[in-house]
Amino acid sequence: MVDETNHIALVTDPDSLHGFLVHNENMPAWSGKGTYCGKRVSISFQNGQTWNGNVDSSNGDFMFFDNGVTWCRDMSWRGDGQWLNTYNMSVQVRTKCGHKVTITDVGNKDWSATAKLDQLLGDKVVAKFNKVVDKKNVKLEATLSPDGQILTWHNGQVWTRDKKHWVPCACTPDGALWHRPQRPELPIKAKPKCFFLDLGPDSGHRDLDRFLVGYYDVGHFQPKDCEVIVMDPDPQKAEYLRRQENVYKTSFTMESRPLTTAYSCEPHPTQGVEWANGKMHPIGSGGSKISVVNIQRLLREKAMPQDHVVLRMDLGGLERDMLSCLARSSASRLVDVMYIKNYGPDASPMGETEDEMKDTLELLKISGVKIMPIEGNSGSGKDDALAAGLQYHGSAGPGMHSR
Repeated sequence: MVDETNHIALVTDPDSLHGFLVHNENMPAWSGKGTYCGKRVSISFQNGQTWNGNVDSSNGDFMFFDNGVTWCRDMSWRGDGQWLNTYNMSVQVRTKCGHKVTITDVGNKDWSATAKLDQLLGDKVVAKFNKVVDKKNVKLEATLSPDGQILTWHNGQVWTRDKKHWVPCACTPDGALWHRPQRPELPIKAKPKCFFLDLGPDSGHRDLDRFLVGYYDVGHFQPKDCEVIVMDPDPQKAEYLRRQENVYKTSFTMESRPLTTAYSCEPHPTQGVEWANGKMHPIGSGGSKISVVNIQRLLREKAMPQDHVVLRMDLGGLERDMLSCLARSSASRLVDVMYIKNYGPDASPMGETEDEMKDTLELLKISGVKIMPIEGNSGSGKDDALAAGLQYHGSAGPGMHSR
């Protein structure tokens, strides 16, 4: 959730059946504990204040407090991403809280703008640009096409998606209808578990062989006690992933998902996604059809706060989008350690910039996530934000320490 200035993470309280924890890293005094009964919520903050309110009855995306304060789920708009304006110049669109939009014209700041959607996640946007005419800021309205590929402004200007940065859906950091993990015990009595998610594995069993000998940080668990999920969208690795289950079936519990990629969202069931040349493409592009899994939802429906979760990601640039969305999600607090391959902004479908990645990594670290590089990082250099934000092994060897 977010208010006007802060990211606020709400996560299940493992010690309370109807409780949740509130994390406000910018203002720790406004962290605390909450309880819920139906749509009614009550939060006691560390500064001694107590707020009572209601979760909206439609889809749980807003929390309205009796004192007039509103918190909103930090949702992205399907119009977010990289665009080309009428003059073929690059324009970035980003949304917070499901309706607050920022438009950044990379080449001309006069045509950057702050904007709002006409309704939550609606198709019409009203923008106030920096450009001043007759002592007034230019205001324009645009409508997003049903397929999300065209923005048509009321003055006749037309923007189109940058084809180099095609996205199948918008970041979905949390979902009110996502299920809790299913455990034999009640949530408050559930024993801690260990998860290792290998997203984009190397060929030749290298990742899992390393996992077995303790290369990856699994906290106080033994690798054989962890649940392993391996997925990769590359059709050339499909048979390899299927074989892995037989190779390691006596070593640990494993689930392989060939022709599947994790991402920051899940496209509509009617929208197909293909994989070709190391990237996602719309259906009909000549690639192999794949499934797309929302990494936040996977974490929320698998892991609990007391578990130990390790993510290894090497997906050719999708990681940048996934990290950015995960940093906005309560699911970030379920992750203990990440191992990430470094790719530059051009490889990101959303075009996540270096400045954005710097903020993203800081949010993840504040949430308690330890971020490590995958050996052989292919970053653009020491000035790259993702490369700079990673903690390298140095002389410490393969062993890691959990947070």
